[in-house]
Amino acid sequence: MYKNLWSNGYKEVAEFPDYTFDEHFGQPTPTFAPRAVLKDYLEGRMIRKSDKDLKNFIEFSTVVRWIKFDDLTKKYTVTVNNLKMGETREEMFTHIVVAVGIYNTPFILDIPGMDKFNGRLFHSHDFRDATEFKGQKVLLIGSGYSGEDIALQLMKFGATKISLSYKSVPKNATCIMPQEIEEKPLVIKLDAKKAYFIDGTKEEFDSVILCTGYRNYFPFLESRFRIPEETHFYPPGLYMGALFFKEGNNTLFYVGVQILFYSFTYFEALAVWTCRYIMGNLKGEPKTLKEMEDDSNIWMKRAESIKSETEGLHFQTDHIDTLVEKSEYEYPLTKVKTLMHEWIKVRKEGLGLTRYRDHVVKSPFTGFKGLKQKPFMENFDDSLEAFLNVASSDDISIA
Repeated sequence: MYKNLWSNGYKEVAEFPDYTFDEHFGQPTPTFAPRAVLKDYLEGRMIRKSDKDLKNFIEFSTVVRWIKFDDLTKKYTVTVNNLKMGETREEMFTHIVVAVGIYNTPFILDIPGMDKFNGRLFHSHDFRDATEFKGQKVLLIGSGYSGEDIALQLMKFGATKISLSYKSVPKNATCIMPQEIEEKPLVIKLDAKKAYFIDGTKEEFDSVILCTGYRNYFPFLESRFRIPEETHFYPPGLYMGALFFKEGNNTLFYVGVQILFYSFTYFEALAVWTCRYIMGNLKGEPKTLKEMEDDSNIWMKRAESIKSETEGLHFQTDHIDTLVEKSEYEYPLTKVKTLMHEWIKVRKEGLGLTRYRDHVVKSPFTGFKGLKQKPFMENFDDSLEAFLNVASSDDISIA
């Protein structure tokens, strides 16, 4: 996470039905939230909504170094390292849930001449503060959500030139782009000062930021338990997007390893299904290996055909709906789905990239409308206090 980072999605899509933002903060709040707000909200649910403070059941500052499965006992030996105590120990477990996320290990694109570039060159994973690039000409390679958001940060905090390089489809195909962000085609090489593009043009830059995504990396698992390195809407080897059925006697699960449109909503649905599977509370489970493989292949085949944001959203909505139905978890996904489609429309046909965070929506759980706050591109205070001290106002209409 970097300084001045705000969520790029409606908080009303991310909130939990049993613990809303309004309940947590005791008042209506704006629709788009900075990182401090989301952290406070998540911790609130862990502490205030549960019967016990869930933090008491987590051992912090402890790293999992290795997990070994015994095919005879069907149990896992987990080697952990307590960083504060400087101690290493082993513990036995019957089940493993891998929930470390997929945004830890950068995918570094190999561009000819990268080693010759004299300016600053790094992956977006290491981006921390846009003010460091004030007055600079910056090239961002990769036009996904990280690329677009860092481009906005650079624009907001004073970079003199911002270029966003896309692989095949320009960003303006999915949202209205500001004139201050120049779109460029594929970068084919770099030299000491310049970037060369596939259309034959070339330009000088002070810094290059690789917004090229991430790869799955789980070094603490035996290779036979690892999903492929390439990130995916539905990784192979997983039943219901969670249970790793190839090894481990149906006792190892992945939660949150998909490319995301929904965030907390998806994590919650996967986690509830996983917990109820482990507890033996799901009807019709467990399935045979063939049944799990067949089901997984259906989802994978559909995932591989995704060509647009809307198709990706439909796919993920259907998968969440299936998880919710099978786990009998009460979640009004239809209302949330409507907000997600609205989000796409606001960016593509309405307020565009620079102003979509100025839009406000109603919570599907409380019915209260988000409060209007200072326009995002003019708002330089990302503190929790500023977020809670916003006066109510009318919605910004979609042009």
